[in-house]
Amino acid sequence: TLLLSGYLFCAIFRIHKRSRGTFVQTGFRGNLAYIGIPVIAFALRNHSAELRQQAETLAILTMAPTVLVYNLLGVMVLEWDRRHESTVHPIRAWLSSMLRNPLILACVLGLTWNRISLPVPAVLLQMGTPLGSTAFPLALLAIGARIYSLPWKHIGPAALGVCLTKNGLGLLLGWLVTLLFQLEGINQLVILILSSCPTAVATYVLVDQLDGDRDLAASAIAATTIASLFGLAGALAIGLN
Repeated sequence: TLLLSGYLFCAIFRIHKRSRGTFVQTGFRGNLAYIGIPVIAFALRNHSAELRQQAETLAILTMAPTVLVYNLLGVMVLEWDRRHESTVHPIRAWLSSMLRNPLILACVLGLTWNRISLPVPAVLLQMGTPLGSTAFPLALLAIGARIYSLPWKHIGPAALGVCLTKNGLGLLLGWLVTLLFQLEGINQLVILILSSCPTAVATYVLVDQLDGDRDLAASAIAATTIASLFGLAGALAIGLN
């Protein structure tokens, strides 16, 4: 729904056709791991450890297929933007990009490894933990450097459109889903928080790899992160009450 709504907002905000894939992707791809799970843990800090564990497990189980879908759809909309610049059929280009995309490969390998239930070697955990801990702040530094020189008078309206899609419509759709499936308690809280997360930093990685609008991606991440203060506040107000 957010993907289709993104194309509608492209027409309303007159997004250039070469930037539409970037606009749409930043509107539906949320920062679930670095924002969603910490907010869930903070929201339930005064509850029992068992309830916190249950909520975090639910969030992780929700994230696993969602991240893969994010990557598949992200490649699709970005490749669609480039369909006139190549003689390769868009579907063939999409399949080729999927097979070579490191984010998608990582998702497939992670799900496969988890499925066959092989233990992770201790040396890999020791190497991967510090790398994973520094990935998010380093990405924010890189994006911040990009934002510093942006012409905000041109990027601002597009970033506003992404905020309306990701922060506003995302929360509304999440709330409607909880009503439709009659979800309550931590189930409702987890859905609302994940639906209100700002645009994922990984969006910029994909946009950069597939030659999307890097300026729009960087500004959308910054704008939705700021606007998520209101969206997440709304999610917490509804979910905790």
